[in-house]
Amino acid sequence: MNEVIWHKKIDRDFWCEVKYLDNIIDILNTNLDEYSIIVTPISTKSLPETKYKKIVIVTGDEVGRLGLNPYVGENVKYVFRIYNRINRYDNDYIFPISCGYNCTMHSDRTKKMKKMYPGKPLSERKFDIFYSGQIIPPITGYHTSRSLMNESLFKLSKSFKIYNNNYIGFRTGIDIDEYYKTLGETKISLCPEGTSVDTFRYNESLGSGCVVITTKKDDLWYYKDSPAIFLDSWSQLNDDLISGILNNDIDDLYEKNLKHYNDVLSEQAQADYILKKINKIDDL
Repeated sequence: MNEVIWHKKIDRDFWCEVKYLDNIIDILNTNLDEYSIIVTPISTKSLPETKYKKIVIVTGDEVGRLGLNPYVGENVKYVFRIYNRINRYDNDYIFPISCGYNCTMHSDRTKKMKKMYPGKPLSERKFDIFYSGQIIPPITGYHTSRSLMNESLFKLSKSFKIYNNNYIGFRTGIDIDEYYKTLGETKISLCPEGTSVDTFRYNESLGSGCVVITTKKDDLWYYKDSPAIFLDSWSQLNDDLISGILNNDIDDLYEKNLKHYNDVLSEQAQADYILKKINKIDDL
């Protein structure tokens, strides 16, 4: 029997990745025994007392405040963190896991994720390109990644069927179930980075079978062999790129996208990674 502790600072009714992490922990609980699994935000000063040696899952650290030697003297065996860059883990004590998908998204707490809708092959889907998200207006002399993406997307609007929903303010966009239904009607999903290079929409899009276009990521295990298209710059988002994708065998791409999600990004895949790391270290 394991002990599972969600830190009191995490509002389980509002925290984006609760459903994803809950499912991972359920799998861990069937494969581990006598661990205390703690889910905590970065703002935690100290960890609670536990029955067993601790596995810590750190969330909410998009800007990388957690150092490489946290929780000294806390009986912590392993730290698994979402939102990662190369300098945020060491593969001895701290390990990177994917951020998963968003199960709340909207400020209205009654609006919850029901499911993904990956059922349609790409060739039968309504929209060529989809983006729904917060756009930060460009400051004079400076453009955010999302603003640059939006400029390139606007140039494509005459050639392709595009769903582009921009809004100002966190969690002020479309209903979350409508968001997932629209992904299920999308061929190509644009996934710009936000506060972190890791984004929910990357997982959500691949899990919906969409072709993902995003920018280059660090050399993390859950990006390796990805079927996503990684751009150097959003200026590369142009007619030739989109036409090349749509004129390809996009239903074959659909199968590859779903396979990558299931094999690498899903809750089962993340739990398998965690178990592999724990068992490898415990066997030493």
